[in-house]
Amino acid sequence: MSLSRNKKLWYGLLIGFMLSSCLSCFIFFPDDPKEPVDPTDPDTIPQLTLNVAWQIDNAFPDLRFMSLQDTYLMIPHFKQGGLILADVRTGQELWRIENLFIPMSSAVMHNDTIYILGEFADSDTTYLILISEAGVYKGRMSIEAERMSARWLFLFGDYLFWTNNVLVKADLSKEFVLLEGSTDTYDPEYNLTFYVPKMPDPERPHFRAMGDTVLKLGEDIIFTYRDPYSSITWKEPTRVVRLNAHSLAEVWNYSTRKARLFYQLDLALYKNKILLNGGMGVELIDSENPIGKDPYWVFDDIDHNHMGYPIIVGDSIYTASYVRGAAVRAYSMEDGSLLWSLPNQSGADQNPQWYNGVLYVSQPQGVLAVDTATGSWIGRDDNHPGYSEQVNGTLVYENLFIHFTDQIPGTGGRVEALYMDVQPK
Repeated sequence: MSLSRNKKLWYGLLIGFMLSSCLSCFIFFPDDPKEPVDPTDPDTIPQLTLNVAWQIDNAFPDLRFMSLQDTYLMIPHFKQGGLILADVRTGQELWRIENLFIPMSSAVMHNDTIYILGEFADSDTTYLILISEAGVYKGRMSIEAERMSARWLFLFGDYLFWTNNVLVKADLSKEFVLLEGSTDTYDPEYNLTFYVPKMPDPERPHFRAMGDTVLKLGEDIIFTYRDPYSSITWKEPTRVVRLNAHSLAEVWNYSTRKARLFYQLDLALYKNKILLNGGMGVELIDSENPIGKDPYWVFDDIDHNHMGYPIIVGDSIYTASYVRGAAVRAYSMEDGSLLWSLPNQSGADQNPQWYNGVLYVSQPQGVLAVDTATGSWIGRDDNHPGYSEQVNGTLVYENLFIHFTDQIPGTGGRVEALYMDVQPK
């Protein structure tokens, strides 16, 4: 009898222990442990606060590039149709022109005149527009090309260059002559020279068949264009051409191995070499004469392309890509090898800038800071988003990082300068 009671007691204790254990699984045990924090994920990095130097509201260059000349900041005023001139040191607006023309390029200043490409409501053609340093409209010159969006203008001495389906050279040293019977339209015959390496595709006349950048090298210029267009394969080689800036005589014409002209093919000089950055590949070639020579290096890993506009600092390339495989990356200029990569799934529409060992990346969620020595995130400031509809450029003036966005309600678009005072780790 006693044994039977003991058995019942033991059975009761055992059942009670099992029930309590099961209940504890539901009541006291936590869920599966959280996955470890990914230090490369921008969402997990600490917040930082960047100090604002100045802000200009109701300003949005959108597809056109801002530009610097001396202490002047020139902002193509895309949405409001005009141009803003500001003091880059303080952000003070010196003047703004609105509702006059649609800007189609960056702006440059030569002597006391500002030049910019633009369109007027009364015409389907593109004009080279002249504005005085004081902000007074001085006239226009027809380029005789429909919607010639060049994005960038390049000033070398008295020569102004830009590219679209042709290379255009404007000689600013010559007097501008008004067309007969006109009070504000100049005759292009006296100032413009066109270099046509290929005829535009008649079915796609607005396709930007040439790269955005024109380089100056000694007495020569270097630019790019692509051979006959194919929207399916994109396999035609891109040509890199070196011309004498005065006569436009060809020095050499190089067919790229991997770099292909996609949205743009950007050029950058590095010592005696040229970096070719295209949407379908990147390569480094000799600047004096690459004909018959192998590139120093090439790569065509599609995830490492769409660099936007990379910057070269020392012997490294820094880039923030904006589409497939979006990331912030560093490459070696010596051999093209990848030094480090930080995934950034939101992408960056504007190119990064470097200062004192820190890379500043403007993206739709804010500005990221990267320690370039270690390839690691330092922090992010979500109060300063950067956005443009296509890849565009930021600027640096001394220790100021200048970018723009239209994602802050009530501003009408904002151009702002942030102090680059973040310390590397």
